[in-house]
Amino acid sequence: ALSRHALYRWIRGKGAKERMVSFGVSCQRALLQYYHDFRPEPAHPGVDTFFLAVDGYPMITTALQLVIKRLAKSSGVNRLYPHLLRHTYATLFLINGGDVFLLQQNLGHTTLEMVRRYVHLASRTAAVPSQSFSPLDRLDVKEVRKFKHNFSLGGGTPSQSNPEASQGRKPSKKASGPGRGGRAPRGGVS
Repeated sequence: ALSRHALYRWIRGKGAKERMVSFGVSCQRALLQYYHDFRPEPAHPGVDTFFLAVDGYPMITTALQLVIKRLAKSSGVNRLYPHLLRHTYATLFLINGGDVFLLQQNLGHTTLEMVRRYVHLASRTAAVPSQSFSPLDRLDVKEVRKFKHNFSLGGGTPSQSNPEASQGRKPSKKASGPGRGGRAPRGGVS
């Protein structure tokens, strides 16, 4: 039975592997509504399947395919099929911040190899929106600190030609100016 407090369910998937699948509040409401308002009484006490056909026996694959076909027609999504729903769930789960390992568990994959496909889809889809989550952009820096580099092409005071010397530091060994591998700054001082 489905509890109105539980947000997970133990299910048995391919190869009779049992796993726990969690779901959100909206899904819980829909499942509870089905359970209380639409689910037929089981044909006999041995029927423990959640989704039942009208006769109280477990829903067969053909019946589920017909449900999805009707859903496709009413939604206007012509190419709707169960695996598309699974792929959509996986991609949106990751885009919404879901963990890869939880997704692996929810989908029943034994390795992360199959989950990589969803990570790739989600990363392509979320590339632009993820810019708003940049840690650097969220540092709340009030003003940008500007650094002035005083380069001099010919002499001048120590503070103009070598800012490190004017601060009592030992000059660095890096060459500045047009010597080793660098271009001279345009306009003298930049």
